[in-house]
Amino acid sequence: MQAHRFRAYTIIAFFIVIIAPGALLARTPTFRPNTKNLNIMTVSHSTQSPEMSECELVKKIYRRRIPKKAVIAIEGRNYCYRAGLDSSIKNAPHIYLLSRGYAKRKRITGPGKDEHFIRSGGCVIHTRDRIAQNVVHLSDTTVAVTFDYKDGYVNFGQKRDLSCLRYVYDAIRALNPSAQIIIVSECLGAKVALELAAQHPITNTTIVLESPFFQATDLFDAMAHNYIGWSASRSILYWGTRFLCHYDYRQDDLPSRLKNIPKDTPIFACHRNGDPLLLDTYFQTHITSLSSCVSNVTSYRFNDIETRHSSSFRWPGCQRAANTFYKKHGLPHNESMVMEPQVLSESFASYLASAYDGIAQMIVPFLA
Repeated sequence: MQAHRFRAYTIIAFFIVIIAPGALLARTPTFRPNTKNLNIMTVSHSTQSPEMSECELVKKIYRRRIPKKAVIAIEGRNYCYRAGLDSSIKNAPHIYLLSRGYAKRKRITGPGKDEHFIRSGGCVIHTRDRIAQNVVHLSDTTVAVTFDYKDGYVNFGQKRDLSCLRYVYDAIRALNPSAQIIIVSECLGAKVALELAAQHPITNTTIVLESPFFQATDLFDAMAHNYIGWSASRSILYWGTRFLCHYDYRQDDLPSRLKNIPKDTPIFACHRNGDPLLLDTYFQTHITSLSSCVSNVTSYRFNDIETRHSSSFRWPGCQRAANTFYKKHGLPHNESMVMEPQVLSESFASYLASAYDGIAQMIVPFLA
């Protein structure tokens, strides 16, 4: 904890001394998303032999040498990554759209590092993980589209990030107007997915939210509570971030726009109790608000201190809950992962956790 606190103090001091003054003078460069600068790739099942590992593919993307086609192995099956939007999208009845979270690293730092946090190419690892975790189910007729956000300009899921997801969504819709699009999102990417649903016309679309953010201020409160432990730290983070030229605090009001999401949109949201970057009370408050606006919201909460933020689908219970949700709405799913009685028991435990977190931690093992 002391190490986390020292790191947090260092980040705050660095921000105040260097980042904030520079942001005041910075000018937001014009950005127009396209297939190339978003590293858009189409992922499909393949019968060909693997050509490279996912890490090798990440390195090629990172070095701006995106191959036209690359076959990699995931959990014993082969998948083909194709640059851009492949023609297979036109006839696919179901299309997954991957919306990853914030990637903090600009460059590959060495072997053994988590390439998921690489800004350019991290989309490959995010897609690989969701396939391995039974959240994305590809077949001869079902494909996925993945891409990288432009993480160098932090705007907490606002205009710039939204323009990226909107560009990819509209490009898919242009190729296949009738397909069911399943947006699989995490963390900051989950906030962007909700912003898209609230601000942009969507049809025949399902949204999966993993460890979702709803407001930047939620993150500030969680960091102040779990890492810094100083009552004034939340105000410093909040006021300091207002200087970022890519972030508009006046638009940080997604909860007020949830009512604009189409009422019949199926939404699944999962959250680990005790997530250090998203307080349990905030998650429950926002999900309750979302449920009052949208009729098909399913939420799942669980207790596991080993699961980190944006890794909820590593937990088997989350995979079962997601596949039960998929089956309920007629979407591709893994039948062996559908265990409705178990999900109902865990959902009841999740309800107890929202009201009595301490009691729930003792009851969950008996309900599992």
